[in-house]
Amino acid sequence: MRNCLGHVFFGDAINLPLTQLLKENEDIETIRRYIDFIEYMYKTGDEAVQNIVVVTILEYLGDDKDVLANAFNFFSDDIRKKSIEVERFLGRYWRNL
Repeated sequence: MRNCLGHVFFGDAINLPLTQLLKENEDIETIRRYIDFIEYMYKTGDEAVQNIVVVTILEYLGDDKDVLANAFNFFSDDIRKKSIEVERFLGRYWRNL
């Protein structure tokens, strides 16, 4: 149950505002803070936290090609590779990212 709540919380706390920021792609400092936090979660988190990053955040960002393309400008190589892996798994990997 605890992991489920993490998905719900971070889905609301990160996905919604970050997606809007990435659509506008203007408030670079705030986008950077969100992405840095996601990177920190993935790098330092246990398996449950990494699952939240992959399943809840990266999959959601990939729902919109333009949002994902903008996010790629901020992702580290590790998160970019993980995002590409997610997109390939879901069958929606866009080659031009």
